[in-house]
Amino acid sequence: MYKVLLVAIFLISIQAKSTDFSFYVYASEWAGSVCKTNDCNQDEGVSTTFWNIHGLWPSDGTMNPNYCTEEKFDATQIKDLKEDLAKYWNGLYSSADAFHAHEWEKHGTCSKMSQYDFFSAVLKVAESLDVYGTLVKHGVSPGKSVDCTEVAQIIQQEYGVQSFTLTADNKGNLASLELCVDLDFKVRDCPKAQICKGSHNYPSFTSTLISK
Repeated sequence: MYKVLLVAIFLISIQAKSTDFSFYVYASEWAGSVCKTNDCNQDEGVSTTFWNIHGLWPSDGTMNPNYCTEEKFDATQIKDLKEDLAKYWNGLYSSADAFHAHEWEKHGTCSKMSQYDFFSAVLKVAESLDVYGTLVKHGVSPGKSVDCTEVAQIIQQEYGVQSFTLTADNKGNLASLELCVDLDFKVRDCPKAQICKGSHNYPSFTSTLISK
């Protein structure tokens, strides 16, 4: 009986620990690069002047926790956000519902927020960071080659952080940026840094429906 009790306590402690997190990883991607390597046939409504949201991931430093509850994604709960999600958190090559379902069920269920509050919060974080606008401010626009070190220096200067992830894909395109934010959604350094090296293409992007 004593051993059974210990096992039960151990399992409960693991479950409790699995939902703990101390910051979020805000992940964004440049649609112009994504659509160079994928058939973006579901990108209607996406903005061509904004780095598309990939997700907001609760983290304890190891990219856990995930799948914290069994609550399924319910698109009706975020119907008021549909237009903004199409612009800024577009599925590009998959349906919006499929993309959002994956992000909610894997990451959102660990956020301790309702579905509406989670998706609203991610949109606000994305708007406050505005990666595209930040780069344009420093003369970095799609349609030309960019140096990863130069882009990284812009990120460091504008967001006041040293540690983040900036990647290029295997086709030589500037691809994604991951910034960490604290529980109040303020930018902070990530536990680890990964910065691409050298010059890469920052491709132009034209969507099915050009949005503001």
